[in-house]
Amino acid sequence: MSSLLSLGLPAILAATPGPSADRAAIEDTIRHYFRSGDENLASELEIAFHPTLGMYWVGKDGLVQELDRHAWAERLRSATTRQPARVRRIASVDVGGDAAVARLHSEFTTHEFDDFVSLLRVGGRWRIVLKVFHRREPGDPPLPAQTRVDAERQEIREVLARMFQAMNQGDGARLGPLALARAQTYGVDGGDLVAVSVPGWQARLDQARAQGKVRPSAREVDWVEVASDVAVARMTHGQGAERIVGYGSLLKVADGGWKLIGLVYGRP
Repeated sequence: MSSLLSLGLPAILAATPGPSADRAAIEDTIRHYFRSGDENLASELEIAFHPTLGMYWVGKDGLVQELDRHAWAERLRSATTRQPARVRRIASVDVGGDAAVARLHSEFTTHEFDDFVSLLRVGGRWRIVLKVFHRREPGDPPLPAQTRVDAERQEIREVLARMFQAMNQGDGARLGPLALARAQTYGVDGGDLVAVSVPGWQARLDQARAQGKVRPSAREVDWVEVASDVAVARMTHGQGAERIVGYGSLLKVADGGWKLIGLVYGRP
């Protein structure tokens, strides 16, 4: 608990069932998401996604676009035709206590999507709280070579290393340039979702430093997955009973490279 307070993040209380039960429940949530798009069912969308959902992507102009759950549901309700996907695939799921991330792939007749969805177990049920995606259409440039992907991963690791420095030093100002203004952190406290804005996170870091409560901790980037201009990374903070897993979602924007758009945290 104290290590979370030193991060300036909400406390996370986890009651973790077995990994196989978690994965099955997460896949069930994702199937509701898939069904909502294939059948234009806002009710299925509202089962899969938490009301605070943030969905983000990078437009053709390199600027960040967003859509909330309410606007997305209204689009489904007003749709006059259906366009079900030809392919829906859950490529991977990674679980860290009450937090998880899944990589999804969908193919349609005119385009395809790669999603990274971040989930939290809220009120005992897995809900998607954050989604970033990349859309590909015919005529888009070819996918980057592996060397470029590896370079992107390294750039993301460097962004996260600077975030770790801000945490370990209680330096809110250092955190600011690494994240988009609309970014949020998400955790679970007593079964309820708690979201903290970047300015709120910065203030907590600065307060911890002012009160002498900053506790530098071991922090590692476990892995990074990239899909063109969106990415997700798994991080581990602390050790033993204070170990925390975080999943960071990032966007590559035209005017600043890779930026954090959201983090979800769970205690394994």
